Amino acid sequence: MGDSAYDDQGCTTAAFQWTEEKFRLYVRASVCTGFHARLAAIIAPKLDESDHLLDLGCGPGLIDLALAARVQRITACDVEARVLDYLRGEAARQQIGNLHVVKANVFEMTDMACDAALLCYFGAEETFLKRVLTAARKKAIVVTHGGNPDEETAGFPGCTPKSGMQQESDLMHLSTGSNPCGFSSRRPVAADMDAFLKREGRAFRRIDAKLDFSQPFKSEAEAWRCFELYSKEVDPEKRRFAITAKMAALLPTGDERYPLRFPIEKSVAVYEIPCGACGQSF
Repeated sequence: MGDSAYDDQGCTTAAFQWTEEKFRLYVRASVCTGFHARLAAIIAPKLDESDHLLDLGCGPGLIDLALAARVQRITACDVEARVLDYLRGEAARQQIGNLHVVKANVFEMTDMACDAALLCYFGAEETFLKRVLTAARKKAIVVTHGGNPDEETAGFPGCTPKSGMQQESDLMHLSTGSNPCGFSSRRPVAADMDAFLKREGRAFRRIDAKLDFSQPFKSEAEAWRCFELYSKEVDPEKRRFAITAKMAALLPTGDERYPLRFPIEKSVAVYEIPCGACGQSF
């Protein structure tokens, strides 16, 4: 999916950079939970078989791999070579011939013509979103964080899982940088997108879902390393305390390969926004 780490100037943020370790953990969580397959199942009915889908800020393109059979062509764009190399390799391995991978700073793209534009967890300023809505011939599909701003930015809510799941937390900022600009100083959520579209007089449909995106681990040592990797706490004692709390939330899986998991539930909002000749209505 568009798991981008752009800031509002089109540069990857200092707060989030894909590394080999982060990338490996992210792909593992997606495969083990089926997160992107489930997200693709929500998006697929909104697309036509003849569509050219443009994924802006595609990241490792896991959503594109899942949607490729649904459309005529996908162009997946991102600025990070590492994730694009993975996407090319997976497309070749899965014999997907209609997925075209492009290394580009999407904020500098002059041609975004497509039937449908896709932005997943993409922290972009309103000016860029307006450009996307103008460029797409039929529709734009935007996936953003659901829930309210407090839930989305509160970070790790403690060591007692809520209904067996943690809300998406500071374990990972896997989708955008820590401060994607445009809507506010925090990550944009569904309430922000609702307000933007209403200000623009845009018709839209919204589907809300809660999807499992738990992180599997091979060992407690790997889990500790992961929590360290994503910790934003500078003070060593506070960092140790926070990681210890997260370790207490680990659950057994019964899987020999990945015997532990950190439970995460992602609240998602999927928007379908008519564009171009489709006008302002469905």
